[in-house]
Amino acid sequence: ENLQRVELQRRGAEQFLIGGHIDRGLELIRTMLATMGMALPRTPRAALRPLLWWRARLRWRGLHFVSRDLNDIDPDTLLRLDTCWSATTGLLLVDMISSVSFSARHLLIALDAGEPYRLSRALAIESAARAAYPSGRKLSRTLVQLSKDLAAHVDHPHAIGLSRLADGLMAMALGQWKKALLLAEEALAILRDHCVGATWELNVAQNVVVWALMYLGELGELSRRLPAILAHARSSGNLYIADSVGDL
Repeated sequence: ENLQRVELQRRGAEQFLIGGHIDRGLELIRTMLATMGMALPRTPRAALRPLLWWRARLRWRGLHFVSRDLNDIDPDTLLRLDTCWSATTGLLLVDMISSVSFSARHLLIALDAGEPYRLSRALAIESAARAAYPSGRKLSRTLVQLSKDLAAHVDHPHAIGLSRLADGLMAMALGQWKKALLLAEEALAILRDHCVGATWELNVAQNVVVWALMYLGELGELSRRLPAILAHARSSGNLYIADSVGDL
């Protein structure tokens, strides 16, 4: 019963945050994290210390892992993994320092657990966190490649779509807009056609497509796509993409 309650809180917080309902999402995610023995720092400054701690732990530990079957991993560990995933994705546009702190923690738990799908997911999101800064791009490339290899091995559509999206974010960070556009469109097709509940991933992929079209000067194509993007965002109550794309 406790696991089910936390899982429902996790899903609710994730949807509130990625949909732009920040106050409700933060309140729920704090409750969820407290239930799991974790805490959300009250300020970005307070989140800096755990970020440095988890990244240092990750550097000391390394990326080695032993692959394990899902049924061999206890439910509490899986729920902690999924909780860190929700905190990472939900907080990304609200509190980036807390988000990347949870991303490093998420990857540490995933490496210890060794479940290939969740590990591929953790590698992908951590690679995106590292790609934002030049000093982290060498590690980001390593993480992206590991994520892609694991995703292909487990043949899981969400892992495959997410690893391609992470590759696209890496390309965007390097100013490789054609590559970013291609990868983001591939990720969009996979996530849209073969995954359920991948709202955050679809939002990010859609934004990469929009920015890539802008930087490539494809304004006609951008104008053609925007009405459908905005209509879907507004009909689904997705405030994040409605506001961010609607300003273009």
